[in-house]
Amino acid sequence: MLLQELRFARAAGFCFRKPQGQLAPTIGLGKQTKMFRGGDSENQAADRLGWLVLLPTLAVMISVALLSRTFLNHDVVWVLYGSGVLLDGGWFGRDVVESNPPLIFWMSHFPNIVARILGIPVEHAFRIFITVIAALSLISSDRLLRLAGHDRVWRVIFMLVCATLFTLGAYRDFGQREHITVMLSLPYILAAGIRFDGLNLDRRTAVLIGLSAGLGIALKPYFVLVPLLVEAALILHQRRLALLWRGEAVGAAIAIVAYSLAILIWARAWLFEAVPAISKAYWAFEQPSLAYMQKIAVLFFFPLLMGVVALVISRKRPTGMPLQILLASVGFLIAAVIQAKYYSYHLYPAYTLVIIANALLLRGLDYPIRIGHAFLLVLVGVASLTTPVLWLMASQPGQPLYARTAKVVDFVQEKVPPGEPYLAISTHPYPGFPITIYADRYWSSTSNSRIFLPAVIKLRESGLNAPKLLAFVERAERAAMARDIAKKPALVLVDVAKVRHAIGARNFDHLEFYRENEAFNKAWRNYEQVPSPVPNLDAYVRREGR
Repeated sequence: MLLQELRFARAAGFCFRKPQGQLAPTIGLGKQTKMFRGGDSENQAADRLGWLVLLPTLAVMISVALLSRTFLNHDVVWVLYGSGVLLDGGWFGRDVVESNPPLIFWMSHFPNIVARILGIPVEHAFRIFITVIAALSLISSDRLLRLAGHDRVWRVIFMLVCATLFTLGAYRDFGQREHITVMLSLPYILAAGIRFDGLNLDRRTAVLIGLSAGLGIALKPYFVLVPLLVEAALILHQRRLALLWRGEAVGAAIAIVAYSLAILIWARAWLFEAVPAISKAYWAFEQPSLAYMQKIAVLFFFPLLMGVVALVISRKRPTGMPLQILLASVGFLIAAVIQAKYYSYHLYPAYTLVIIANALLLRGLDYPIRIGHAFLLVLVGVASLTTPVLWLMASQPGQPLYARTAKVVDFVQEKVPPGEPYLAISTHPYPGFPITIYADRYWSSTSNSRIFLPAVIKLRESGLNAPKLLAFVERAERAAMARDIAKKPALVLVDVAKVRHAIGARNFDHLEFYRENEAFNKAWRNYEQVPSPVPNLDAYVRREGR
């Protein structure tokens, strides 16, 4: 009986070692050549994806090609620009002021350096960088599925689903932290599923997977909920605390500890100056809405229910991988709810992982149930991809979304001489970003938007009895504007839309607030209004010689 089990495990892609006197199957991504020499070489060759790999490859190439014809997201471009400032000698927390931790800025050094060495636009280098991360995630995930016994048909279905969600599914949020986190952490979640089923991973492979996941989770502190849920499920199921010292956990811990030390060395100004100040005002960006709850019900809770039902009735055991992916999706959803802003990228990890889990679960269902589950999953996929497809169509050159940004880019290039700064007064990163990089101009501010202004507006109009907080945010916003306007930006764009980011339809005149300060008034006398290239923006240029 034992010999039969050993033969089956070897055919499925396991090698065996004897840790602490006990036989345990061990999977090693880096040792496949050795593992499958001899009698199993033909089976292993037959189980490679072969030409089937063209399907996910084409999905990635077509999606990235279409996405490359659009403008990058404003947040992504701000990070790329800020990374460039840091590479030029700036300090995070002073020269780049941001509410979020610095890791994504440091990671963006890679495309920035490549762009500078090769002399290519940084946005192109960035798309290549993210595509490489996606490819590595797909390859690692395929190896894990292969070694866990999944045949090539199910693996290519899995890769095709992931390839679509990692590219087209991300659409305008391509390169956001949540997008990167999903790709970096997926192999870790799959590895946790393998551990859940009682198998072991090669130590070096496990550490590399953990390092990758640690970097992904560290991009936002809220993401720590994901490994907490995954690890809790694993420990409770296996009843072995020693699993906390496995390779993935050690790798993740190394990444997070190293990152924490890096913050203390290179981002002390952010940790001890920027964060305490911004935390007093950042609540004003929260915008819960019932409309988001309805979307979450359709795109998350329905497929989550599908996944739970499929887990219960699945005829294939064990099912650690899809279970852990479902738990991770719940962790990401909770993280989005805690942030209470419900931007599309906040919900991306939950939507993406719940679909991936359902795709994995198809393999274990009886044929009639599988057909019904697949049909429902296709409906969910269509619902999830409808917005990305419509956005992609409207964001191609010559289309409305593209044309609006292109007009502002051309306007900034016309009104701002090379080497001179420009500024935008807005509670949203737009129109500062993505304009700055595409116009190849210098940004006058240390932040991507008016960080303290939403709190000023809401405190003034709410009637809340918080005079100290109001005085603080007014003082902080005026001080930030004083630094920005002192650089004498050649152009200032002002957001005058009826509905504005974080403040909604509140009728608040941004310029009127700043004009309450005499120093700003003195500097503003040097500016005159000129026709704006697009609606909802007022444009002011600095007079010659002033």
